[in-house]
Amino acid sequence: MNKELVRRYEEEVHNQHKLEVIDEIIAPKYINNGPNSSKTFTREELKDLFRRGFAAVPDFHDEIHEIVAEGDLVVCRITRSGTFSGKIGDREPTGNSASISGFHMARIENGMIAELWYLFDTVAWQKWFGTYGKE
Repeated sequence: MNKELVRRYEEEVHNQHKLEVIDEIIAPKYINNGPNSSKTFTREELKDLFRRGFAAVPDFHDEIHEIVAEGDLVVCRITRSGTFSGKIGDREPTGNSASISGFHMARIENGMIAELWYLFDTVAWQKWFGTYGKE
């Protein structure tokens, strides 16, 4: 069941950009943990984050290669791809396309994704968004 929940998050939210699904599968206070930060989002804040991200990378897509579940944790090895073709914040689009390998681990609580940790190839990520050597 937990694997299916994470697959649904990847397929419907990330790949089909169906933001209304967030209300069904994301906990009301969702914690997003990146390599250098951790932030709590409401569902509406998370939807806004995705709206801005999809505007900048309209062909955003995640492909799951493996998915493993243990208790309330689900780990995925994924490839994230897309073209940075729209402005995001103060960053102008680079037109760069990328295919970046990474992992994420979701913690499930009460049948919803409550927390996510992720790690991607940061050099490839910075090149994608034109920030390599600038941050």
